Amino acid sequence: MKLDQERLKIYAKLPDAILWSQIVALGEKHGIHLPTKTPDKEAMARLRRIMTGEESVALGDALTLINEYKRKGGMNQT
Repeated sequence: MKLDQERLKIYAKLPDAILWSQIVALGEKHGIHLPTKTPDKEAMARLRRIMTGEESVALGDALTLINEYKRKGGMNQT
């Protein structure tokens, strides 16, 4: 999956709930099941920093973050 940096910057401007619903939908499309509950403000702020390139994260760290959120938030019942 190739990421469009300009599109990520646009998405980063969306309200938390809308941004998270888009991320959940994109994950589902690629077989990743995330909780529908929007993460807390701090987690969303970090996600935005990663999306805009202000902060970087290694692939392994990103997978760890996803799995951690799944454990905290529970799995979707879809």
